Amino acid sequence: MLDCLQLLHFHIGSQISAISVIKEALREASRIYVELAGLGANMRYLDVGGGLAVDYDGSQTSFYASKNYSTQNYANDVVAEVQEACRVKGIAVPTLISESGRAVASHQSVLVFDVLGSSDAPSNDEVEVPGEEDHAILREMYEIYQNLSPKTVQELYNDAIQFKEEAISLFNFGYFSLSERARAERLFWACCRKALSVVSHADYVPEDIEELHQSMASIYYINLSVFQSMPDAWAIDQLFPILPIHRLNEEPSCRGTLADLTCDSDGKITQFIDLRDVKHVLELHPLELDQPYYLGMFLGGAYQEIMGNLHNLFGDTNAVHIHMTPKGYQVEHVVKGDTMTEVLGYVQYDAEDMIENIRRRSELALHDNKITLEESQLLIQHYEHSLSRYTYLV
Repeated sequence: MLDCLQLLHFHIGSQISAISVIKEALREASRIYVELAGLGANMRYLDVGGGLAVDYDGSQTSFYASKNYSTQNYANDVVAEVQEACRVKGIAVPTLISESGRAVASHQSVLVFDVLGSSDAPSNDEVEVPGEEDHAILREMYEIYQNLSPKTVQELYNDAIQFKEEAISLFNFGYFSLSERARAERLFWACCRKALSVVSHADYVPEDIEELHQSMASIYYINLSVFQSMPDAWAIDQLFPILPIHRLNEEPSCRGTLADLTCDSDGKITQFIDLRDVKHVLELHPLELDQPYYLGMFLGGAYQEIMGNLHNLFGDTNAVHIHMTPKGYQVEHVVKGDTMTEVLGYVQYDAEDMIENIRRRSELALHDNKITLEESQLLIQHYEHSLSRYTYLV
């Protein structure tokens, strides 16, 4: 049945960032193809599989979140390798098939989500001056704060860490009061803020001072589940472009990481795209009271939506299909995300049974005079309404 063999499928992986790897693999694939033809196989097709990468970070390098070639370079090299191998052996060139799913689909969606609130590092600019009667550690830390400069920052920052640890140790052994420990920590954070300030324009910043950006970063709480909407960011450290999508006329003045709605400590984003490597904080704007703040995650069209799971029972997000037109854009279709009833149904909970159970229990409570008729009606009404709602905060 050798004449029935017509196609060679050759798949080398996903997100191949270096063109040299692709060229080497295609050289091998082409050799196998022409050898099969030479053995009498009726070869007509060569499937070069996937691997065409997406330039997530814009660096155009062989870094794993980028690629050092264009789509045209990729096409040229694939065709050239196959064509040369066929020319040498004197056989007809095949029909080429590509399965570059990531490169085709990644650009097709943007995930938009809002920030619900933030947890910020201490930022009180007023530094309490210790008196002569205060503990020596407090006086020493204040002296460090006063003397911090670009020339002394490394040494004095290390001293500040040591004194903070001594303060905690004294507190644990009962020699420091709670208020003294609090004063020591406020002084320590003041030293950290000043250390970052004095090196802000320096040509070289010591590594441990640079890491202060991360330890002093705010946590921005976002209205989504990482496990549902960005599973690759959690599972394989995939980098996605994430940035604010409004207030773009303001320079971001805060640095933060992102934490999702779930109760899981792994539901967070702490790696972000940087031109040189990976950074651990994202430039953000300070939140304004009663004003929305939206971020966008880009290039997630491949795999994220279909791989998302029901971790913590967060369902599919709302989706909007947008069609670009010469005059702008047009909303073609709105797809509602999962309700609580739908998500609970996936794990074998029937909403009608749950409502009936609450109704029976409220009847018993009403009979025992534990609640009023109005309270019973309100309870069932709220319960039914909650089950019909979206699984994310609105």
